Amino acid sequence: MISIPDSKKLIVYDGQCMLCDYWVRVLLRHDKKEVFYFTELQSETGKSVQKYLGIEYLKMDSIILYVPQKSYYIKSAAIFEIVRSLPWYFNGLMIFKILPQFVTDKIYALLAKNRYRLFGVKTICTIENSTIKDRFI
Repeated sequence: MISIPDSKKLIVYDGQCMLCDYWVRVLLRHDKKEVFYFTELQSETGKSVQKYLGIEYLKMDSIILYVPQKSYYIKSAAIFEIVRSLPWYFNGLMIFKILPQFVTDKIYALLAKNRYRLFGVKTICTIENSTIKDRFI
């Protein structure tokens, strides 16, 4: 298992999904305290995290937020936890938290199921700058 500081959080995302790639870029821009590290579901690190958490890799089509020594979140719960760590102007997204989790997870699952068709598949690595390279594991 990887080791990251307890004060950091690891986001495991679909590295082939253009929508996921877009949101990783948004997070990199707005995470001024550099709370988040990133790794792709498909990477060795991503697979290691999934194994450590007891999540079956082949059935995984969700984001994972891993908080070292504390917990982990998947699907909509991960999204809401990520939003909590962002600047105040993202708080409007928390309005969806009034919905029951099974509803937000259903919406998440519908989007995840159609993500490649709706947003495309990433075919090249897009980490071009060394200042953000350190945030990827």
